[in-house]
Amino acid sequence: MEIRKLVKSGQSSYTVALPKCWIDKNKLHRGDDIYIEEKTNNELVVSTDMKKQSHEKTKKIINVDKKEYYVIYREIIRAYLDNYYEIIIKGSEIQKHLQKIKKLIYDLVAFEVIDESSTSVVARSFLNYEETSVEKLLRRIDNIARSMLTDTIQSIHGESLVDAVEARDYDVNRLNYLILKILKLALQQPEIAKSIHLSTLGMMSYWQVSLHLEKVADEFKAIARLVDGANKKKIDTKKLEALLNELDETYKSIMTGFYTDVISHSDQICIKRPELTIRCDKYFAENKTYEVSEITARIKAVLSELQDISRITRFIKIESDTDKT
Repeated sequence: MEIRKLVKSGQSSYTVALPKCWIDKNKLHRGDDIYIEEKTNNELVVSTDMKKQSHEKTKKIINVDKKEYYVIYREIIRAYLDNYYEIIIKGSEIQKHLQKIKKLIYDLVAFEVIDESSTSVVARSFLNYEETSVEKLLRRIDNIARSMLTDTIQSIHGESLVDAVEARDYDVNRLNYLILKILKLALQQPEIAKSIHLSTLGMMSYWQVSLHLEKVADEFKAIARLVDGANKKKIDTKKLEALLNELDETYKSIMTGFYTDVISHSDQICIKRPELTIRCDKYFAENKTYEVSEITARIKAVLSELQDISRITRFIKIESDTDKT
């Protein structure tokens, strides 16, 4: 190993001398191009050839014999998130779980069954990372979650929309897995991180916010079910609607703050959370039913998730050059 010193060159770059033996071995001359690729663990690879990145087509074998479906489910999800190109699910007992396995594969974005026999199912990834925007995926999750709450509010005085809300929660789960899959690979491979235009802190932020939004969507689904099952004649529906509308406005403010780095939007949760918590307690005291008890508890859970998102905006995301506070 040779040690070389960095020499400052101009206002924004540095140079390092390359070993003469390496120059001679590769028959390089002044003015020739060389290629530098950033790797993990603070490594740079210097090469004379421009190599197009091609991701290794790895395979994962999952044996289903003597396993409950929930174990098989978790193993398939793990293999999907680990970015295996091909997953082979096999075993003499596969027929017992076949329909659930195929449905799970169908539910995962850019993942399809390419072969099937009496003892195996082969699924393959068709995801193009370079053409996928993590920000757009997160915004889709955000928009779906918003629509879940909007439909729940509308259903207080109208027809039940609980089935539609539950269907949207399923879409949130699919997109959340996709975001985690992309970010997991990007954290391991710098060239993927560059192609999706996210820094390490950016990836960290999107990873956490995606998980929080998935939990928010779960709470919205639960609220929709509770509203649907509540006896509207025994509760004050106007106050319930006002409470959920206030939650909706708080949610929108927190997410606007995350997208725009406007800290004042994000910090609203510090004011709104105590206020809404007090209103939830007061509403339950006036409407003591099981459904109202659960609805107010779920609203508080959403506020907790929103506060965590606001912390990400405030403390983790990289500040913009312009002061937007």
